[in-house]
Amino acid sequence: MEHSELWWKHTFGPAKLLHEAAETLLSGGHPWVNYPNMPWAAEFRDHVKQMVEEKNAGLSFEFMDLREEENLDPLRTLRSLDGEGMRYYMPSVALEKYIQQKNLFPNTVIWVYGYADGESEAWLKLSERCAKSKTAFRIVCEGTLPAPGSGRVRSLSGREYVSRFDSLLFIMSTVSERLDFSVEQRNYLSTLLNEMFTLNPEAANEAVSDLDGFLREPVALGLRYLPGCDEAEVSRAVWRAQVKAIFPLVEQQRLRIIERNLKGIRGILPFSDNYGNSYTRPEEIELRHLVHYTSTGQAFLSEADQKLLGILHPMRNKLAHLIVLEKEEVEQILTLS
Repeated sequence: MEHSELWWKHTFGPAKLLHEAAETLLSGGHPWVNYPNMPWAAEFRDHVKQMVEEKNAGLSFEFMDLREEENLDPLRTLRSLDGEGMRYYMPSVALEKYIQQKNLFPNTVIWVYGYADGESEAWLKLSERCAKSKTAFRIVCEGTLPAPGSGRVRSLSGREYVSRFDSLLFIMSTVSERLDFSVEQRNYLSTLLNEMFTLNPEAANEAVSDLDGFLREPVALGLRYLPGCDEAEVSRAVWRAQVKAIFPLVEQQRLRIIERNLKGIRGILPFSDNYGNSYTRPEEIELRHLVHYTSTGQAFLSEADQKLLGILHPMRNKLAHLIVLEKEEVEQILTLS
């Protein structure tokens, strides 16, 4: 399955947006799709077209990319589609009425995108007039609706449909395909990419091809794939991912050390630390306590667990102080788990 299809057809929020756009057209409406930096925009248009044609084979689509056009307002756009039919149009006649009288663009969906911001108002007015007069064609606009739509002009905002959860679900699905990585590595990498590429699945999809690099140099790779971000911003995203995915693994290892050395650890309980906190149960003991009591000879840990403690304690302190772990530390904890 193509990952663009996974995003648009099998991820809840995007699939809902796709469905609503198609249903709006099928009901005779004029949808405005407000989704800045839409991922796989061309595939979105194709999927909507396919869904509509499956239910109404009589509708045809005209896609108009206006990015290279200057001052191409709705009238000029329609003339470019049917110059002969629009030849005798006079501004004294309402454009939608002229189209209706001449039966122009029958059962046609005219999909425009890339127009200048200054043309939004003109497209909105034409959409509203066409909706009221029930012309035989429909207009789809990609961009911000300049005013609240009325009647059959419907705003479909990507922000209302697509959430961080959708990004995470998509990223987890794509990363899970990489069976050359362990479960722990894939979990960490999914969290890392989601923090870096929130609501940007197309960029995340490109990053999946370089997972080895994100394990070795996540900040450097993040800067490469996110050229608009600075190093501090990317580093904070890496730190957030490590807190979410690595910190629980550190805590898991702490509990395992306690379980393996329960007899010796019970000998130091109960105790209070310098902050007045009381500890009565083995699982409450923190890594710093284990470091202190083993260094003073008051608690016994096996040689292997003392070595492990020397790895875990610095990791925990780094994460607690907003410091990104080095690649060797990440490799160590993922291997241990």
